Amino acid sequence: MRTRIGTTTPSLDQAFLAAARRRGLLSVLGLAVVASAGALAAQAPEAGEGEKANYENFQKDWKPMSNHGQWKIAGPHEVRQLVAAAKSKANPGNTGIGRLIEQAGTMEYEWSLNMADLSKGCGFYIFGTDLEKEERGNAYLIWLTSGKDPKGGSVAVAKIVDNKFPKDIKKFPAKVEAGKWQTLRVRYDSGTGEFTLWLNAQSVGTATDPTPYKTGSCVSLTTCMTQGAYKNVIIKKVE
Repeated sequence: MRTRIGTTTPSLDQAFLAAARRRGLLSVLGLAVVASAGALAAQAPEAGEGEKANYENFQKDWKPMSNHGQWKIAGPHEVRQLVAAAKSKANPGNTGIGRLIEQAGTMEYEWSLNMADLSKGCGFYIFGTDLEKEERGNAYLIWLTSGKDPKGGSVAVAKIVDNKFPKDIKKFPAKVEAGKWQTLRVRYDSGTGEFTLWLNAQSVGTATDPTPYKTGSCVSLTTCMTQGAYKNVIIKKVE
């Protein structure tokens, strides 16, 4: 679950460069989480040779939400959120960039993320109904926080009803780090309400909503009072 209390952090570039220096790398932003073909086949749906062609194009279909952060499109497949202001009337704290897309049946989502401060968290809204509402109307939120959280790092599936604060359906312990690319993959079956999750090609677990949303009309990436980047987003319907 997201924290409601925020603090300022260094700039996105400073935080990422600092992380790079700690790891002896030239650029954290140049890293990507790469799973072996064998591990991916064993633990998660296989990506396939033509997967890169399925990456979402931020230059075409996506747009920042009004007064929800400062998003910079760094290329067709990468976007960065540049501010980490605390929540206020002028700044909801819950940033957002999203797109309209019809969702129904069984859907799969995959994305890589790199957050300057994961103790505040970041996430992906799916099956949303309103891009301009702070919690996207009715939606699900796949939410990631780091070990800086006193309760430990976690991946959570949360549900939003009538734009109210998300409530966890299920939370899973997970080792996640700020300043490092990591990849999440989620399959949601709207017929059964079942979510299946993978983090860095490793199984996280399953969660079920007993009263599932059957359709959605938008998706949205978010950070909560922190800076960060997303890339290589895939949204697809499973036949």
